[in-house]
Amino acid sequence: MDRWMSNIGPGIHPLISGNGEVNWSASPPSPRMVGWTRVTGWDPLLPGNGDIGRGELLHWAREASVAKTGHRWTRRPPRELRILQTRRQHGEYHRLVQELRLDGERFQRYFRLDRAQFDELLTRVGPRITRLETNWRSPISAAERLIICLRTFFQTYLATGDSYRSIAYSYRVGITTVGYIIPEVATAIWECLVSEFMPVPKKEDWMTIAEEFRQHWNFPNCLGSIDGKHVNIQAPSKSGSLYFNYKGTYSIVLLAVVDARYRFRVVDVGAYGRRSDGGTLASSKFGKALQNGRLDLPEDRLLPEAEHLGCQPHVFVADEAFPLQRHLMRPFPGPTSPEGTGYSITDSPAPG
Repeated sequence: MDRWMSNIGPGIHPLISGNGEVNWSASPPSPRMVGWTRVTGWDPLLPGNGDIGRGELLHWAREASVAKTGHRWTRRPPRELRILQTRRQHGEYHRLVQELRLDGERFQRYFRLDRAQFDELLTRVGPRITRLETNWRSPISAAERLIICLRTFFQTYLATGDSYRSIAYSYRVGITTVGYIIPEVATAIWECLVSEFMPVPKKEDWMTIAEEFRQHWNFPNCLGSIDGKHVNIQAPSKSGSLYFNYKGTYSIVLLAVVDARYRFRVVDVGAYGRRSDGGTLASSKFGKALQNGRLDLPEDRLLPEAEHLGCQPHVFVADEAFPLQRHLMRPFPGPTSPEGTGYSITDSPAPG
């Protein structure tokens, strides 16, 4: 009851009789209560309104909420509520996932990581996504939250294309709950792992990458390969043509830099699909740092068997959609001869 009183307004401290009825006459109305009376036309201090039951109080609280916010309270359909209440008995996490944990091979095929990797990831992100258990609710466990997120990313988006609704039905949770869990857990994973697995490269890291390119691809002074990838989305409302790309779909752009062993070293996600790869690079933090010389790149070095050319800068390689810069190399524009094409394929850091 105190919770409902706090929602109605400060300064109201009604007397509650033994049978659960509320007497407002012993307490002066607060300013919020005066405003509520003005909106609803109901005054608890008027004769006949002094004693109300819990049900009537709840009714007036609902009417006040509608008058203030314009949103009417709705109840979940009984059948849907019964489905959600069976989460611990029939939810996918409590049935299928527990069976998969007994079979390491099937578990890895289902979640794209083995049981040891899952347990390690849960140990890292668990404290960030654990919710407090109270007398009023039993929260979804950290393990189940992580499972829902992994299932959505590795299986749903990349393979089946299922919606939040189908995930919610499978795990017997609300659709809105899925919408909260996925970005929350994804953010926790990123914050826990980014500093260890994708730190900002330093000069020593760039030199190691350049040496790997020389050894594996016979390309000296190369720091990485840059390219963009369109990720299809549903166009946000009132976005116009911001996300409309040259392929005729709506997308955001993933810009990435990979090293000689195909590992991501820099990523930038979220640029409008209408932008070209060059425009995406120019507007990204990485592109601005590259342009302004803030990437802590190694000093210029001599090229093997071409010392007569003098010291040459370290470069990133990209396709013709990117601009030519001091530290960014691209192919010659326009048609090329067969000899030039063969030369480009031979020296490309990506397998031909």
